[in-house]
Amino acid sequence: MHFATERAQALLNRGIEPTVAVILSDINMPGMDGLQLLGSIKERFPDLPVMMVTAYGDNERRRRADELGAFEFVTKPVDFDLLKTQLSQLPMAAGPQASP
Repeated sequence: MHFATERAQALLNRGIEPTVAVILSDINMPGMDGLQLLGSIKERFPDLPVMMVTAYGDNERRRRADELGAFEFVTKPVDFDLLKTQLSQLPMAAGPQASP
């Protein structure tokens, strides 16, 4: 996992190949809302973690996000230290696993 820091350009210069590790999606968006997007993502990529972001921390949206398979529910304003901790809990955050 890589976070943008003062070393961001050095990371890019090392030739990091980006892969989708997690999706952060707002619930309120024009067109398809975030919960619809979550459902579509989970149908196609059931193992891909999705974190839902919203300014509204109501229980109904949290329940619906949980039902659809959200990894986490983040309320705005985003606490970036907490978000970093949550991201570090993703299975792939530990880095490549040693083969037996």
